[in-house]
Amino acid sequence: MNSINKNEQLQEIINMNEASYFVEEEVIVKNYEKLINAFKKYYKDTVIGYSYKTNYIPYICKTFHGLGAYAETVSEMEGRLAEKLNVPFNKIYFNGPSKEYKWASYLLKKGGVFTIDSYSDYKWLKKYSLKSKNKLRVGIRCNFCVKKNEISRFGVDASSKEFKEIILSLSKNKNVSEIGFHCHFAQRDLPTWKKTISGMIKILKKNLNLVSNKISFVSLGGGLQGEMSKQLREMLNAKKITFSDYAKEIKPLALLLKNLNKKIILMIEPGTSVVADAMFYTTKVRSIKLIGDTKIATVMGSKFHLFGNSKPTNLPTKILGTRRNKAEHKTIITGFTCVEGDVLNNNFNYDLREGDIIKIESIGSYSVVMKPPFIKPNIPVYFIGKGGKTINIKRAETFHDIFKTYVF
Repeated sequence: MNSINKNEQLQEIINMNEASYFVEEEVIVKNYEKLINAFKKYYKDTVIGYSYKTNYIPYICKTFHGLGAYAETVSEMEGRLAEKLNVPFNKIYFNGPSKEYKWASYLLKKGGVFTIDSYSDYKWLKKYSLKSKNKLRVGIRCNFCVKKNEISRFGVDASSKEFKEIILSLSKNKNVSEIGFHCHFAQRDLPTWKKTISGMIKILKKNLNLVSNKISFVSLGGGLQGEMSKQLREMLNAKKITFSDYAKEIKPLALLLKNLNKKIILMIEPGTSVVADAMFYTTKVRSIKLIGDTKIATVMGSKFHLFGNSKPTNLPTKILGTRRNKAEHKTIITGFTCVEGDVLNNNFNYDLREGDIIKIESIGSYSVVMKPPFIKPNIPVYFIGKGGKTINIKRAETFHDIFKTYVF
């Protein structure tokens, strides 16, 4: 969103680094407001729980919380980050399949939400509740079918006897003051989203007689498609779906919740859809060579900066500060590592030269958080605030940072 050509400070930062990440505050704000306004149109008690695992850069989390977002966490590390960022404990939700129970007991004592993902979680919670002096806020992740012949490994099967047992037990437990229903399916398409909502409506109708006095929230998880450039949409062969398209589908669920005549939070837990296009990446071209008829442009960055261990795709890439003709040869942009498959773009269309700086867009999702310290330490992160002022929010790592936990 910020113009690099008009920002001398930003140009200087890009030029002095081999590779860097940049976060754009204006894009985060725009995405948050679009999403929350779309859903509040149909249900005023909608809240956003930002998915920490997607990108837990503290400045990103802090920006979302400043806008009103809750913290959707799946580990003690993420929970402690939310605590350090002064997120009120009642706005910290602890999901995930493998919880640290010591942290869970601390969070519950402080008023946070513990989401049951398995029968083991339930057994621990039941035992903990017997000695707890606090009223506990508890959710249950509901597992049900949204796509034929596919299952999710998360949550408790909503049609199982274990699910019935858990709901009945929570409803009767005097130390459990609040109960919530949670789900998450990551497919991002509208048919899956519609089945997610209809599945939750079915579960709620079946169990409301037991939990009507304690129900406090319903979470539909994430699995939403966010803003994409035309180029990226074409690359992914993705049909355009807006936040408003998703929001329209909650109308029957909103009606059900309104008819309960009590305040029930509807939570949406986005990650990729609100942060992917809020980051870009720059790196310099180190060398150019021809192998047969293919030009290899090796940069000082790596695909591992962008994708972690996930399957890469050709994200929108451009040369900064200059206009170039179409490439005469097929051009592949490759990274600094010794991995043959370290390819950032396998078909770049323009003439690249040594010393050029390239910009790769839409890299805010599962990039920084999954980047391994492979061969080189991690690169710096910068935050572009409103008005274009840019600050360093994570310095480049050093040899010492990588090896200080090892024994020599």
